[in-house]
Amino acid sequence: MIEGVLGYIRRELATNAGIPAGDVRTILTGGLSILPWARAIEGLDGIDPDLTLKGLVHFHRVVAGDETPA
Repeated sequence: MIEGVLGYIRRELATNAGIPAGDVRTILTGGLSILPWARAIEGLDGIDPDLTLKGLVHFHRVVAGDETPA
């Protein structure tokens, strides 16, 4: 079921962006992404359980003036 929804979303995003569906990247994030079943999902380009936290750290550094925006 997850793979079906993932494929549907990938096609929809690609159509709206005018790009091939294969160019839409999928990264599984969050604490549940470290569970064994997550690695069995077909069509994932990566798994990063800490992606949101990394983004918040980057945002804080930019707002604090410690680094420039990407």
